[in-house]
Amino acid sequence: YKFACKVSARRFFPNFVNLDAPFNHHELWTPDDPKRYQYEVATMGCRTRVFENRFGPKTSIGRGNLSFTTINIVKLAIECMGIENQEDRIHEFFKKLDWALEIAAKQLNERFNFQKTALKKQFPLLMGSLWLDSEMGGFILNKRNVKNEVSKVEELAADFDSSITGVLEWSPLVQESEERKECLLSAFPNTPEADSYRRLAETVLENSCRK
Repeated sequence: YKFACKVSARRFFPNFVNLDAPFNHHELWTPDDPKRYQYEVATMGCRTRVFENRFGPKTSIGRGNLSFTTINIVKLAIECMGIENQEDRIHEFFKKLDWALEIAAKQLNERFNFQKTALKKQFPLLMGSLWLDSEMGGFILNKRNVKNEVSKVEELAADFDSSITGVLEWSPLVQESEERKECLLSAFPNTPEADSYRRLAETVLENSCRK
């Protein structure tokens, strides 16, 4: 536990959530249910709690956030530790916190005003498979030349009532592009590999516009 706290202090991971708290309790959760995970609260990598839903089922599955902002409250407190008088120290801390909250509120509101004007086709991955009640457009097979990789992905796609939308063949040019700190399309634009990426992008866009 102490080591986990040390890791969390340095990297913000792991996250600890009290599942027994009434705030996190789901009325359908039972300890003997093999699918009880459907009724358990979870957090995203940004520490955002995803569970409540005003317009649908209360679950963490298929849930996410559109935008988030993290305020480092500990850092604000450390910046105030040089103030000897306790009342002045506390006052300065909340002054800094109000400043950070004001910036965060403006940023989140600006993001919200942008996102509420966005179209479904602008989020093909999220609206195609990841978010709750969204439609899956298909699977992309990024080949690694391992045994039975096509049949494995086909089986996985079938479990989701879907299919393979596109296939990207393995190529050493991908690794070479990464070493150059470029994407393949900019590093090797006139190659068969680049053409396959373009065809896949056109397919995804067509499928998104069709829905």
